Formats: sequence, structure tokens, C-alpha cells
Amino acid sequence: MERLLGKKIRCVGRWVGKPVLIRQTGGHRAMSVIVEGRPAVATVIVGWKKK
Repeated sequence: MERLLGKKIRCVGRWVGKPVLIRQTGGHRAMSVIVEGRPAVATVIVGWKKK
């Protein structure tokens, strides 16, 4: 399993699951998505801005 961090992520695969809210992140409203297939590709379109 691979992790990507970003505000906007594009996922392409044979099967893309529904986004699931991760409750432990508090006000950040982080989402988790499962992408399956060969090839399954996820790319970051908009990254995080560091303060």
C-alpha cells in the first residue's frame, strides 16, 4: 500500500472505492480511497502548502 498526501489527488484504476472520512484527523477532514487494478495510478494534482 502506498500513501499520497495532497489537497487534490487523481485516481485511475479498474475499481475506485468511495472516499471514506478518517475520523482521527479532527478538523483536517482527511479522506481514504482504495484504488485497485493493473495499472492503478494515483497522482497528486494540488499539493499541500507548508506554513
